[in-house]
Amino acid sequence: MKNYFTVFWSLCLYAISLISAWAQTPKLSLQSWVTGLTKPVDIAHAATNRLFVAEMGGKIKIVESTGAVLSTPYLQIPVSRLADVEYNGIYSLAFHPNFTNNGYCFVFFNQKDGQGVLSRFTRNGTNPNVADLASEQVLMTFPFPGKGHRGGKLLFGPDGYLYIFIGDDGNVGRGQTGDVLGNAQNLQKPYGKILRIDVNSGSPYSIPPTNPYLTLNDGIPDEIWARGLRNPWRCSFDRETGDLWLGDNGQDGYEEVDFVAATTNKTVPAAQNFGWRCYEGAHPYATADCQSGTNLVMPLHEYAGFSNNGNKEASVLGGYVYRGTTYPSLRGWYVYGDYAQGKLWLLRREADNTYQNRLQTPTLVNPISFGEDANGELYVLTFNEGTLYRITTTEAPVVTNRPPVAPTLSALNGTVGQAFSATLPVFTDPDADPLTYTLAGLPTGLNFNATSRQISGTPTQPGTFSLVYSATDGFLKTDGFITLTVTPGSVVVSGNFEGYLDQVNCGTISGWVWNRDKPNTPIMVEFLDGTTSTTAVLIGSTLANIYRQDLKNAGKGNGEHGYSFVVPECLKDNQTHTIWGQVQGSNYILKWAPKTLTCAGTGIPPVNQPPVAPAGSFLTATVNQSYTSVALPVFTDANGDVLTYALTGLPNGLTFDVATRVISGMPTASGTFNLTYSATDNKSAPVTTAVLLTINDAVTPPVVVTGNFEGYLSMVNCEEMRGWVWDRDKPNTPLLVEFFSDNVSIGTVEARNFRQDLKDAKKGNGEHGYIFSTPSVVKDNLSHQISAKVKNSVYTLKSPMSLRCAPSARLVAPTAEGSLEVVVRGNPVTGDAVEVEIRGAEGQTLLLQLSDLYGRPISERSIERAHPVERQTLPVTGHPAGLLLLRVSTASQVKTVQIVKT
Repeated sequence: MKNYFTVFWSLCLYAISLISAWAQTPKLSLQSWVTGLTKPVDIAHAATNRLFVAEMGGKIKIVESTGAVLSTPYLQIPVSRLADVEYNGIYSLAFHPNFTNNGYCFVFFNQKDGQGVLSRFTRNGTNPNVADLASEQVLMTFPFPGKGHRGGKLLFGPDGYLYIFIGDDGNVGRGQTGDVLGNAQNLQKPYGKILRIDVNSGSPYSIPPTNPYLTLNDGIPDEIWARGLRNPWRCSFDRETGDLWLGDNGQDGYEEVDFVAATTNKTVPAAQNFGWRCYEGAHPYATADCQSGTNLVMPLHEYAGFSNNGNKEASVLGGYVYRGTTYPSLRGWYVYGDYAQGKLWLLRREADNTYQNRLQTPTLVNPISFGEDANGELYVLTFNEGTLYRITTTEAPVVTNRPPVAPTLSALNGTVGQAFSATLPVFTDPDADPLTYTLAGLPTGLNFNATSRQISGTPTQPGTFSLVYSATDGFLKTDGFITLTVTPGSVVVSGNFEGYLDQVNCGTISGWVWNRDKPNTPIMVEFLDGTTSTTAVLIGSTLANIYRQDLKNAGKGNGEHGYSFVVPECLKDNQTHTIWGQVQGSNYILKWAPKTLTCAGTGIPPVNQPPVAPAGSFLTATVNQSYTSVALPVFTDANGDVLTYALTGLPNGLTFDVATRVISGMPTASGTFNLTYSATDNKSAPVTTAVLLTINDAVTPPVVVTGNFEGYLSMVNCEEMRGWVWDRDKPNTPLLVEFFSDNVSIGTVEARNFRQDLKDAKKGNGEHGYIFSTPSVVKDNLSHQISAKVKNSVYTLKSPMSLRCAPSARLVAPTAEGSLEVVVRGNPVTGDAVEVEIRGAEGQTLLLQLSDLYGRPISERSIERAHPVERQTLPVTGHPAGLLLLRVSTASQVKTVQIVKT
């Protein structure tokens, strides 16, 4: 029984997200997030709240959650290795799904010799903000003899394998035949293919056993997973369904968006053929050598390319399906664009493979890549402008589940061979969710207790270790970084040393050191900051094992005694530091030490904690009467930052003073208004809470409504409030119901929904049911007492209920308001038919589609001209119990309702 309900509610939550996505067509807007990038080309996240942006010129930069860019690149591939820093440098990057523990980053770039290279780099062991260039392991190379399309996108699929999207190597101009060598259809070549490899086994990788061409000595590379692509520029897997989406650039006539549906276990079928060069888009192109009967993946969508649009350049840019929570109306829409035209589109695919495609008003200069962060929020890069934009919509952002906030973390120090114990500080959670802790990167001998947050044990190895301390609320995860330095202890290292602190700059500290008594043994060097060597503070250590020919020539053993240490961010604070170097565990100070160092920057700042919102507020005003509110409550900020306030959604006649946080003016219209009250510390995204403003009609005193009432508040949950009410004296007249939270009005609705059970019970014409959407103002993790009255009467509906809801967007996303209203009579459905009542579509063509949760059709009906109140019955005879989706649509409106069949 427990497993049944777990699955049932999981299906319900999924259905709710679908309903929100179908409810309205969103309108995109863009928020400038990072500027000043140099030819950025790809975005990735590493399952943290950071973004990593690759630049064509060889740099990968870290973007913090605040939008700040770290001054030191995460990785810098030397320019001397790249084919071209303008157009043929880095193409893509991807982080291993277990990056937190193994630190693996995969990069596709183009070498000076023209080869495309897929390499793996490992995170630096002492500095989590830097990858170790020397750790490079080359996995694959691609010659590209035609110097043409390279594709190069890297993605980890839901199956954990690495997918590599390779272009056809075609290099021809407009009006010429594309892929003249037929690479894309030739299974003996890797070009125009999707490759799939297992980077978790083998050396340097292995072939997944389910790859479709895994046959020895057949001349087909075992890595091939799919074929028939021209230049796949930006591809993605839907994080929720596993579906594959990709944009494939056309030759002259058509640009295409391709789609392959995943199975229920998020597996995309292998051996797909996307058709190029037999087809360009859905149109025959060069079919002479194409095999008849070949099953091809025809594009889900195509649009006119160069030769079909008046010789205007076109170059499709594949994107992502939005699965974030900040903009509910955008959920389920695929966002893509065009590099040459700068256009952005939204595309939504239905279960029957029909789709909607909507051009958006924002345009960009050469958008080059879309990306998503760990929470599913979307971003887009512009190549020549060098800007990273955050993709938003014109709807007010929803207060979603907020991630845990990391505390200020201090460096730790231990000693080899001595017992060590430290309790790490707690993370705070704005939603008061229970947190689960993890710690990665501990050296041998130490363990972490996730319950007590305690590190304990006896370290057995010296060095500086970068620990990743994380907390998750079950939905979102936040990482913090701690430096643990383990010194050798009382063991005194002796020897006949010679060494120098050669160079100290804002990038690296370098030099050499050796022991004449052990000429081929590398030595551990540590670096300190302070006015004297005895009072200086340890800032890190490294092993002097870099080969230098000059040392070998000078008779310094095997010459492997050079060192290079990356300057930590904490020294980049515009202050002057005195740097020392010494053999670790000894008293030997390297010659030419100390040296001074002054670097621009802010050092490693404490982790910014976003403002914390107060509980929602209830306000009441009267139409056409002067109004001044109390000051809205302040947000708190753990960092003590100055906050900037905003309030959106105010009706005409009222204004908000951001300095005093007071609403004032004279409202000109009555009604209930859901206001969004926000604050930002100008370092992180605005944090919001809800303010419910009710503007009453100027009726003094209100007319008291009387009657012989009967009614119930039958159901209250975090999505809606349902029930019925009627007047025995006026059995066919609908009543207005007012809802209260803790005796404060939160809104009204007219009870006029038809219910067959009420008609059968002789409650007039049966049109006395109501459905009221639960307002966000009561979704604040607090308990509220909900009641309802016939408006302006003393009659209280029976069965008042208590309610406690988490912030609204975690479970339920609001739907668009419109005139189309759909009511299912009797839900859950116990019989063999679904009875539906529809209002708001009079005179319009109406389509009713009933399907199961996976989009499989059950029943469909089309009404050419709908009545004012359209009543229809859809059969469900023989269909098993479960969750169903009813989609009702007109030419301009769509409403989806979930139905439970028992």
